[in-house]
Amino acid sequence: MSGCGCNNDSGGAGGPFSKGKELVEFVYNAHGGTVRDQPIAQGALDIVCQGCKAPFTLKTYVGKCPGCGGVHAVAPMNPVAENVQFAGIDSPFLGRIKGRLPESCHQFNRFAKTKG
Repeated sequence: MSGCGCNNDSGGAGGPFSKGKELVEFVYNAHGGTVRDQPIAQGALDIVCQGCKAPFTLKTYVGKCPGCGGVHAVAPMNPVAENVQFAGIDSPFLGRIKGRLPESCHQFNRFAKTKG
C-alpha cells in the first residue's frame, strides 16, 4: 500500500494526506474498498470522537463512533491517533459502515432533515 495512489475512483481528488471527509472518502475507496474494514495493522487507536467528544477505539481504518455514529478514518500509511480524520455525523458513509446506527443518530438525522 505504501507509496501508491490506492486505485481509488475519485477522479484524482483526495489522497492519503487529505483532511476531513476527503480522507475518509479516499480510505473508504482505497484498493477497491478492501482497506476500510481491515484491522489497523499497528493496532487499534484510542481516540476521542471529533463529533460528540466521547472516547472510543478505532479498530479498522474506517469506523464510526458508537455514541453518535460519527465516521472517522485514518490512512494506512501513518495510522496514529493524531492523523484520524472526521467525515461528520451526517456523513454519506453512515449507511455503508459496518454496524447499526445508534438510535440517537436516527433521531439527530430526522431532526436535521426537518430543520434543513
